[in-house]
Amino acid sequence: MKSLATLLLITAAWSFTGCATRPAANQGLELMSVAEYEKVVDRHTQRSQKYSGLYNTMDVTATLVNTAVAKAQLEQKARLLQWDRAQFQLESNKLAEKNKNETEVFLSFFTPDKKNDDLQKKTTQWRVYLEADGRRWEGKTMKIRQPIAEIQGLFSYHSRFSTPYLITFPVGTATIDPRTTRFIVTGPIDIVTLEYAPAAPSAPAP
Repeated sequence: MKSLATLLLITAAWSFTGCATRPAANQGLELMSVAEYEKVVDRHTQRSQKYSGLYNTMDVTATLVNTAVAKAQLEQKARLLQWDRAQFQLESNKLAEKNKNETEVFLSFFTPDKKNDDLQKKTTQWRVYLEADGRRWEGKTMKIRQPIAEIQGLFSYHSRFSTPYLITFPVGTATIDPRTTRFIVTGPIDIVTLEYAPAAPSAPAP
């Protein structure tokens, strides 16, 4: 959880500055643009809405932070903090080590009944799972408490009406990347299953 949560903490400056003042890539690093970053996130984001008649009972939008998304976020961090090549390589190595053991999902979750919006509590009736290749992993959920502007710097679709969660699963991204993956949220209101296509191979870090 630490990597994405830390990245969320540094997006405030980016969120509150205009395009003209956003930092450019340092010399020696070729980083994807903000528009390219958003395309990567969009490619690995799915949404489901549940209704009872015309009443919206549940709205789930989730991004699978596979290798491609994790590397895109690393490039955003490099842009914001103005890393040189050596620092970028150091952080790339840390990310690769982290991704050997876990995969994260960012979840933007809405239900009008606040008593059911408690995925992070030990007493919650909600369960979250990741499935791939006939295997299932249960996730550990953390409620993200950063200001909304910081969260939207990474996940622009998130709104103030939804609650942001970060869910960590004990499976490396290399296991998830080449496989169709399902993210499941099940609880007192309903069950939602979001399906993600296999990720295209990522380009090697510079």
